[in-house]
Amino acid sequence: MLHRLKLSIKRILGQRIIGRIIGQIRGKKDLLELNFEDQKLINSIRKNKLTYLTIRKLVNLAKSCHLIEEKGLPGVFLEAGCALGGSSILIASLKAKERPLFVYDVFGMIPPPTKEDTKEVHERYRTIAEGKSQGLDGDKYYGYEENLYEVVQSNLKEFGVSCEEQNVLLVQGLVGLVGLVGRSRYRGEKAGLVAE
Repeated sequence: MLHRLKLSIKRILGQRIIGRIIGQIRGKKDLLELNFEDQKLINSIRKNKLTYLTIRKLVNLAKSCHLIEEKGLPGVFLEAGCALGGSSILIASLKAKERPLFVYDVFGMIPPPTKEDTKEVHERYRTIAEGKSQGLDGDKYYGYEENLYEVVQSNLKEFGVSCEEQNVLLVQGLVGLVGLVGRSRYRGEKAGLVAE
């Protein structure tokens, strides 16, 4: 019985590892669909460990930004939770300078889950709250940074993003439901989100 359990665990872990490897290969293939500058930016964001997003998700985000700008769609960009600012750097670098990017984050410890959240979310929060979480590749978990707002600002500047010149607003706090549905408070334009 114990032997079968060990084999099952190995098989499940093996499938997860294989799944990750396939995902990485697909992500690198997708990356080649972007222009060289976008590829370089995404690789640099990941090399500097500024995002938890996969290459594939970053590629999709880049494609969405380009499509929105190419079609001249009206509206603003809104990011709810930015961690260390990796996806904010990508969006700010690809959007038109006059288009606002609102980046909402608590810039600290994430808020506790609600009763509607899954058991896994509650377990993950408990690990974080107990100070046992690790960041990317064993780095300090971003939620433990005492000055996360300044860290994100610094990361943006390091990548040549000027919040003032590129119309990027870091908002400390939570996005309310009103901010996601209907009209934003910025010139009454429709707010839009890219879902992953």
